[in-house]
Amino acid sequence: MGANYKDQEKAIAELSALSREAKIFLNHHIGNPLTVIIGAIEQGKFDIAKEVAWHIVDDLRLAGIREDINITTIKEEISISEGL
Repeated sequence: MGANYKDQEKAIAELSALSREAKIFLNHHIGNPLTVIIGAIEQGKFDIAKEVAWHIVDDLRLAGIREDINITTIKEEISISEGL
């Protein structure tokens, strides 16, 4: 998030070349939920925002973009730290 990174232009070019179906998939699983998160935060509904954010992470894993993480473990670690 934020600053540009090495090879960003190449990544943007590759994303721009995605099929229409792939772009619809990304918009449905990332773009639409981000809109929900913004609305939930504006209304102070942080539990909904958090739930939708985790859903995005799960969808990224489904698409093979975040296959390096274990969602259940991260959620458990966050729950434990929130209880401190």
